[in-house]
Amino acid sequence: MAGRLPAAERGDIRPIDLVVLRPSQDLGRLARSHEADLPRGLRFLLRGLGSRESPSAHFLSLLMFEPRYLTRLIEIGEADADAYMGEIEALVAPAAGPARAPAPGSVPGAGSVVILDGPEWRVS
Repeated sequence: MAGRLPAAERGDIRPIDLVVLRPSQDLGRLARSHEADLPRGLRFLLRGLGSRESPSAHFLSLLMFEPRYLTRLIEIGEADADAYMGEIEALVAPAAGPARAPAPGSVPGAGSVVILDGPEWRVS
């Protein structure tokens, strides 16, 4: 959006590049498939909250710290990152020119943003 403003109106605002990554699979559905791995008391509580309904399945995905679910979640994340690797590399790679070491204390890809975006949440 900042890139559309005339330079005189931008002030200190500067455009940044970004890549939006969305999970390729429904994480609520994945969490629901692992609900049986949760402790009995937590399953009882979640049923009282209506965990069989779609919106609360996404809530369940936020509470799910069971190893089998997390393993699958990591696999999905790695596959999704691989699918977007060209865009990610283009975002964080230095501009065309000779390769050089980053300045001490600098952050690679500074001025770039990768946004992880799910069906009901957004982290940037």
